[in-house]
Amino acid sequence: MSDLDTRTDRTTVSAIVGILKQYPRRSVILVALALASGLAEGIGLVVLLPLLGLAAEAETQPSPELAAFVEGALDVVGLSPTLGLLLAFMVLALTAKAGLRLASQWHAGAASALAARDLRMRLINAMMRARWGFYVQQPTGRLSNAVASEAMRASSLFPRTTDLLAGGFTLVIYVGIAFAVSWQIALLSILLGSLMVVSLRRLVSIARQAGREQTALLRSLIARLTDGLYAIKPLKAMGREDSLQPALQRETEELNHAQRRQVVATSAMGVAQEPLIAFFLAIIAYVFLSVLGLPFTELLFLALIFQRTVRKIGGLQKHWQSLASIESALWSIEESIDAAEAEAEAPKRHGRAPELREAVELREVDFAYGQTRVLGAYNLRIPAGELTALLGPSGAGKTTIVDLVTGLYRPDAGEVYVDDLPLEQADLHAWRERIGYVPQEVVLFHDSVRANVAMYDDELTDEDVWEALEAAGAGDFVATLPEQLDTVIGEHGTRLSGGQRQRVSIARALVRRPQLLVLDEATTALDPETEQAVLRTVRGLRGSVTILAISHQPALTQVADHVHRIAPLDPQAPPPDATDPAGVTPAR
Repeated sequence: MSDLDTRTDRTTVSAIVGILKQYPRRSVILVALALASGLAEGIGLVVLLPLLGLAAEAETQPSPELAAFVEGALDVVGLSPTLGLLLAFMVLALTAKAGLRLASQWHAGAASALAARDLRMRLINAMMRARWGFYVQQPTGRLSNAVASEAMRASSLFPRTTDLLAGGFTLVIYVGIAFAVSWQIALLSILLGSLMVVSLRRLVSIARQAGREQTALLRSLIARLTDGLYAIKPLKAMGREDSLQPALQRETEELNHAQRRQVVATSAMGVAQEPLIAFFLAIIAYVFLSVLGLPFTELLFLALIFQRTVRKIGGLQKHWQSLASIESALWSIEESIDAAEAEAEAPKRHGRAPELREAVELREVDFAYGQTRVLGAYNLRIPAGELTALLGPSGAGKTTIVDLVTGLYRPDAGEVYVDDLPLEQADLHAWRERIGYVPQEVVLFHDSVRANVAMYDDELTDEDVWEALEAAGAGDFVATLPEQLDTVIGEHGTRLSGGQRQRVSIARALVRRPQLLVLDEATTALDPETEQAVLRTVRGLRGSVTILAISHQPALTQVADHVHRIAPLDPQAPPPDATDPAGVTPAR
């Protein structure tokens, strides 16, 4: 488990510490570059001391001890503090600072890209390991938004943390120089800078709250839009697309309002700091010149030290505000990762791989969704190499049986067996690899026929794809397509007819030569003629693969070897009879 997963509270500090601990090597490099950049800027400032001494002919030089130290350091290497040399050192120091900041930003950018990739892959891997129940509870758009938007926003913590560290190290160096020059200026800088931070802290809170609202609204907006686009055809067909627009517009307006608040808070921070610094500087200049009679040359350097120090304090507050406005994206994607990991099904890969030779059986199986019981002491036998049909009304438990056979759900009592191997003791992943599944709602991608059948499996050849298409009765119509296997079939396969989409879906289920083919209401949405054609195709598969088909339509009985009619659970009904010679096994 990562350091981010062990957080006990959600603060800006914990976000910074967590992201740095996640990448210790890059963090050390970034800290070193930030420290070196601060030192280079400090050297550039210290070199001004001898320059001011030369300008004032050493009569009123500020901090003669520090200036003497600089001159002594030059003398050690045999250099004389001439005007040209001091100017050259100042230029070199500032150039070095720029180079170090560039290197720091490059490393921060690389770390940011790496963090975005890792956050996305952590979420994707967690989703792939999650049990089926997790997906039932999650809006698809929320997970899509986490992968696309939240990971990108959260990863920008890295470069902004780099700015914060660089500013912090530079501030420490400036305060050290200030104390070396004038402890009074140093204390005034710290005191007035802190006063400025306190007076503007409300702007940080506004930015943080606006960032949280943006994260929540983006998550809701993308989820709603994804659902709406999925249903856009019936909405437009009924002239109801306008009913979706108000909700999208409302959330868009709220998102716009939150973004404006963040922009205003960020801009106000920079705008408000400038007059405050100028006001403080004016007071110091008046006191030191008019009251204390400080020479102008010395005041000039002290004012520069004060202005740079207080500005650095203000800069830290700006960086902190920036981090506060995006930290919610990190917490949101971490929430999604935690939720998926909490639902990990951990399929057994150390058990025995099932080999379906005799039958799949449900023995005395109980199952409930919460308080609603669906199956009670249910028994079912699905003989190998034959077609078993489950018929019954909606809600009778047909799809639940399929989910139990495929291991998507576990029985509350009883067990599912493949031959004599309990599914609980089997290698669940290996069992699923032996299953071909055709859902009621055909899910096809906006891609080629090849990609839709092979599901991007590089191990499958064109010969494998054609063989599956032929077995599914789709070979003839695919051969007539303009680019055959390379033909793009449109979003959700909209360029194909309903029967053609269903056959491509069957080919996808067959392409890996499964031992068990599951047809989950696969012909429900088809017209009678197309349904009969698909059923003839299914009938032709008997013997080569075990078939479990569920439906609430009677046409399936024409091709089935075994038919089990299932009724909704009735607590008063007698226990099911698994030996019923008519093949009728009601659920109780």
